[in-house]
Amino acid sequence: MDLSKYSESFKSLGIFLIGLGILLLGIIGFLFYLKIEQSSAYYQEPFSAFCSRNYIEVKAYKDIQNVSIIADNFIACYWEVIEKSSSRVCNIKEYLDKNITTFLVKSKDNEKVVTCYEYKIIPIKD
Repeated sequence: MDLSKYSESFKSLGIFLIGLGILLLGIIGFLFYLKIEQSSAYYQEPFSAFCSRNYIEVKAYKDIQNVSIIADNFIACYWEVIEKSSSRVCNIKEYLDKNITTFLVKSKDNEKVVTCYEYKIIPIKD
């Protein structure tokens, strides 16, 4: 039996099967990448809070409800709702004057601790 007349067909079939295998490996790799990417998706917090001089600023990344800033078991500021992409500012100078520097920013679902320091300007004498 002479298979030489079929050798060109076998070569092209082999090349086709190798290409198909490489394509399938690429698709499987891409799907694996998507699976890993989705499982480690970045979770954005609903709000951020930070201290700037005598104020605490709360920035909302989605609508948040019942937001309060608590200092030494007293509510320094309270807002029923802070809308998405907006900010609220709370004056905390009176607490800093009493050396209260740790504040709890609490919403309905989350809470964060903010530490503030009052920076005083001390003049340097020549």
